[in-house]
Amino acid sequence: MLTPLLVALSIGGVVPLSRGLLLAAIWETPVISGLVLAGGCAWACRQQSRLRTGGAAAAFHRTVAAELRSGRSLRLAVAAASRHVVELNLMGVARLAESGRPLEEIAAKLNRDSRLAPAATAIKVAAMTGGSVALVFDALTAEAVDEEALRMEQRALTVQARLSVAIVGGFPLFVLAGQLLSGELNKSLARGPAGVAIVTIGVMLLTSGLLVVFWLIRRARR
Repeated sequence: MLTPLLVALSIGGVVPLSRGLLLAAIWETPVISGLVLAGGCAWACRQQSRLRTGGAAAAFHRTVAAELRSGRSLRLAVAAASRHVVELNLMGVARLAESGRPLEEIAAKLNRDSRLAPAATAIKVAAMTGGSVALVFDALTAEAVDEEALRMEQRALTVQARLSVAIVGGFPLFVLAGQLLSGELNKSLARGPAGVAIVTIGVMLLTSGLLVVFWLIRRARR
C-alpha cells in the first residue's frame, strides 16, 4: 500500500520525484538499500578524488611560475613542478627534463594531458624564442582556477537533475529485477502468446526509456 502511495506522491509533485521513487524501491525490495549505500560510497570516493585532482593543473602552472621566479631554468622548473604535483603522474616528464632532453620533446609529453596543453604550447614558444614565460604561467594558473570553479559550479547546479534522471531510469530496472527474482516474470511468460507479447512490449518500452535517460544524462553533463 505504501509503494503506490509514494509513487503517486512523487508523480503529483508532493514529494521530490527522485526521493519518492527511491523510497518506494527500498520499501518494496529492502536489499536495494545496500546497493544505494554502496553506490553512495562509490560516488563520494569519486568526488573526493576529483576534488584532489581538480586543481592539479593550476598547481602545476603555479609551481612552474614560482620556480622560474626563484631563478631556475624552464627545464628545471618543469621538472620540479612535475614531481611536486603528483596527481598528474608526470614522473616521465620530470625524468625527461632532468636528463636534458629538448624542450620540444618535453612539451610533446605534456601535451598528452589536455589540461596541460596550454603549458606545452608555452614551453614550445619559449624553446623557440628563449623569452621568459613566468607571466604566461601566471595567466595559465588564473585560467585553470577559473575553469575548475566553473566546472564545480556546473556540477553543483546539475546534481539534482542528474540524480533524478538516474533514479527514474534505474527504478524500472529494479522492478524488473524484482519480478525476475520473485518468479512473476516467468509466470507472465507462461501465460501464452499474450504474456510473451506483454513482456516483449514492456522490455522494448523499458529499453527505449533507458536510451532517453542516458541521452538526458549526457546532456546534463554537457
